[in-house]
Amino acid sequence: MVAEWYSFQNIDSIHKAFNEWFGIDIWNLLRQRRKVGKRIASLEKRLKSLINFRHGIVHRFEVNVDLDRPGIEELIDLSILLIETFVQHVEALLGEDIRD
Repeated sequence: MVAEWYSFQNIDSIHKAFNEWFGIDIWNLLRQRRKVGKRIASLEKRLKSLINFRHGIVHRFEVNVDLDRPGIEELIDLSILLIETFVQHVEALLGEDIRD
C-alpha cells in the first residue's frame, strides 16, 4: 500500500515515507560518515551512488565493465552497512532488539 503512494527511487521520497509513517528521519541517519571499503564518506553520498548504479542497470541497461570483485564486494558492504545503520536506529527507537 505504501509503495503505491511513494517512490523509493530517491532519498527525498524515502525520507518522506519513513518520516510520515514512522517518524524516522532518514536524512539524519544518512548524514553519518562511515567507512565502506577503504574510503570514508557520508552514507547519503554512498546511497545516492548506489541508487544511480541501480538506475543505470534498470533504466538504461548500463553495464559497468570496470566493476571488479572488490567493487562488487564494496557495493555489498555498503548495502549491509545501510541496513545495519537503519536497524540499529529502529532498535534504539523501540528500545529492544528486532533481530537475533
